[in-house]
Amino acid sequence: MTASNERLNEAFRSYAMACLRLMADMGDSLPISYREEFEWEREPDGQFTGHQVFLPEWGRTVSGLRNAFADTDEYRQLAEAAREDAVVSSQLDVMVGVERARMPTSLESLLYRFLAALLERQGGPDFDEYAFDLEYGRLEQSFYSDEVPWTAAMPLLGLTAPGRIILAPGLELRALSREELRWVNSSQEFSDHGYPLMPPVIALVAAYNLRKIVGDRPTDTGSPVRETYLSYRQSLDRALAGLALLKHGHFRCPVILERSSSYLFPVSHHVRPRSTFTSDGRLEILEEERTRLLGLYDSLGENSHPGVAKAIGRFVYGVDRKKEEDRLVDLMVGAESLFLPKEKDELAFKLCLRAALLWASLGLAGRSPTDVYQSMKKAYRLRSAIVHGAGRADPNLKETTLAAEEIMRQTITACLTDPPVPIPRTPGDWDKLTATWLERVGQGVASGTLASGTANE
Repeated sequence: MTASNERLNEAFRSYAMACLRLMADMGDSLPISYREEFEWEREPDGQFTGHQVFLPEWGRTVSGLRNAFADTDEYRQLAEAAREDAVVSSQLDVMVGVERARMPTSLESLLYRFLAALLERQGGPDFDEYAFDLEYGRLEQSFYSDEVPWTAAMPLLGLTAPGRIILAPGLELRALSREELRWVNSSQEFSDHGYPLMPPVIALVAAYNLRKIVGDRPTDTGSPVRETYLSYRQSLDRALAGLALLKHGHFRCPVILERSSSYLFPVSHHVRPRSTFTSDGRLEILEEERTRLLGLYDSLGENSHPGVAKAIGRFVYGVDRKKEEDRLVDLMVGAESLFLPKEKDELAFKLCLRAALLWASLGLAGRSPTDVYQSMKKAYRLRSAIVHGAGRADPNLKETTLAAEEIMRQTITACLTDPPVPIPRTPGDWDKLTATWLERVGQGVASGTLASGTANE
């Protein structure tokens, strides 16, 4: 590799070789502690079996030998080379991070992380040129880049997918790698459950860069770094909405894990997703559904219809509810956002009629407009009963909820993907659509052509 500062590169190499040689000379007296982890191995028959493994905690070993490492000529030469590099020295003994968080840096802590990572990559104190180049390249990138590489992983438990699906640059739906799965299983969110996740684990994985901040450089709330972070979170929410709209099914995404690979800002933490899918179940994406999911993801980003946007939000919340009555209420609130903009009178009738008219106008199949009208009528009546303290024991609750969910899923999806008619936004728009269909019915009656077809419904 070609280093930006050859002297610094050689100083790091000499220091690493001296430290590793010191460790190797200690032989069996080298203090090594081990951590216990659980790993899955794929058997020849394709099944996974789990077993305990004990991995060296090189960080503890390096920490215990810090004084010995610092008492070498190679350390002093490295410290001098670092001070003489303007870029490197400006980022030592100051706060370094991103807009949301920063942490202090020092040459000692940096060398501790570098040696621990090198030992982890090599598997022991035998110097490996290739491993050194890889780690030094990451170190150099941390210093000389104006950005901090960031990775976020959202495990989707119960979801299966046909290989890697790239939703957008830096955002993909795929199985976690072995190292990523170890990262997920080591997080408190999963270790508290007392069992590790078994591969394959499908996850939404986002990789992006945040602007690096050194010292007390001022930032503003409208800075690109904040926009980047918000954009990534919105992309995850959009992907979850696309999965919910794709087909009926349930999965669980309990946490978003985030981490930085920067030597100057090595953080790892977890946050709760805004769209909290908590329902256990299954959702299988088939190969032939890959293109449709990509289309939904793109369409969700292009949607500008306020009623459709609100309906999507409520739909996503609704399909994830564990109780049928809660699901139905959320679904019907979403239906009101789409079919009843700023309406106060005859709500039930207008909602059901407009749902049927839009279904017919969009050319949707699988149900007749009459069936849509009747299904939404049942759902609205049951929703009203639930919010007033009744309806929870209705024997048709599950059937009614599933019907409303499927009607809303197909309608929203059709509204997003190049609809053949403009989607009404105001009460006046809905009145025009109603008048158009009444006129078509009248023309059909007059001409005697209303024997069958959509208009007859």
